[in-house]
Amino acid sequence: MNVREVADRLLRELAPVDPAAAEARGDEPESIMPALAPADFAARHEAYRRAQQAMRDGVSAAGTDRALTAALRERVDSELALDEAGFTTSLLAPLATPVHEVREVFDTLPHESAADWERVADHLERVPSALADYAETLRASAAAGFSFPSTGYSSAVVVQSRPFSSNASGTNLPIPFAGSSCATSSRRLYATASTRKDYTRSSIRI
Repeated sequence: MNVREVADRLLRELAPVDPAAAEARGDEPESIMPALAPADFAARHEAYRRAQQAMRDGVSAAGTDRALTAALRERVDSELALDEAGFTTSLLAPLATPVHEVREVFDTLPHESAADWERVADHLERVPSALADYAETLRASAAAGFSFPSTGYSSAVVVQSRPFSSNASGTNLPIPFAGSSCATSSRRLYATASTRKDYTRSSIRI
């Protein structure tokens, strides 16, 4: 197996649980909400473990592929080291955590057409399950004996989450006005955000 085949297989195995990997393959995932359940983390771990084993078994690389080999080995080894240390599954801080990834989905999605707003509403409906999945992951990590950041860090995440649900949309997005062609999407967005708003305020519990 050459290094490009290893990299392609890694992307293929990550795609179902990593929207960025799916997009890197040229796919258009229905949802770009991060996959945060314990099984999702386990699937990513297994994909990286298989890539690491393939690299250790020896891969053919020549010319520019030597740089790819070095980069892939570093990425795979670092991902597994973080995972095995419990960092990946117990990350709760004021910056760059899975909770923030959920919020960033709504910065990434387009907000132009009625179809765009329907997709925003679809993703809003996925927020409670995404946060519940990550809460389950955090509990599983704690049960496995991995340590968590200080209570202050955890509290900061809760405080940061409040503005996410502070307005009618729950995301600080410019909701399409009722008289526009997006009116149906707008009504659905308000209804969905109301449920999300109530959930977000009480969802981060370990």
